[in-house]
Amino acid sequence: MDFKGVSKILEKYGEQITSSIRQKLIDDNTYASGDSYNSVSHKVVNGDELQIFYSGVVDVIDKGLAPEQTYPSLTSIVKWMEDKNIQPRSLKTGRFVKKTMTNMRRTAFALRWAIVNRGTIERKKYNGTGVIDFAINDLLGDNMLEEVSVETYNEIDNQITRTFTSYGFTIE
Repeated sequence: MDFKGVSKILEKYGEQITSSIRQKLIDDNTYASGDSYNSVSHKVVNGDELQIFYSGVVDVIDKGLAPEQTYPSLTSIVKWMEDKNIQPRSLKTGRFVKKTMTNMRRTAFALRWAIVNRGTIERKKYNGTGVIDFAINDLLGDNMLEEVSVETYNEIDNQITRTFTSYGFTIE
């Protein structure tokens, strides 16, 4: 049985969820290079399954990193610093220094140490932003389930009606 109406509903909600995740990344000020933002997408498979895709970085932004949970690479921190236009500081004086690779790596090392000891996203109390939960739970609620249920019922009812009328039965 082909559930074209269900597929359209899932496509609609897939668009809303991906848009919501992307907007939340911007609103939470966790947007840096756009790599995470651009990794968010969706796909309806077999007409009845909605899949949401995003990079592992979005997962880290969503849940955060607990202290001593993982060690981010210096390269990824340096790239993040460049994307966010973060100026390195002297570890001794705390003053801004030139943006050389050495200074960037030193600052990245200090940031990594802070992540390992405290976790990520200080302004969120070292927890994640909850971007995925926000996008799915707050946006969907029971609406998607109800719409899919009604559409499925209608499509099954129509199929049964067509089958019976093709055998000469009448519907009253």
